[in-house]
Amino acid sequence: MFIHQGSWLGKDLQVFYVILNAFGVFAMLFTGIIMTRLFRSSRPAKKD
Repeated sequence: MFIHQGSWLGKDLQVFYVILNAFGVFAMLFTGIIMTRLFRSSRPAKKD
């Protein structure tokens, strides 16, 4: 937990490190949902 919480950076930079970690987790969640095509439209694509 010492590394993951950013304790090694000190009190000032620890907050930014935790926020960046949270942003990374949400970005991976978002891209994972996109890759699974969970919200893909069920309509077939238009062909011209």
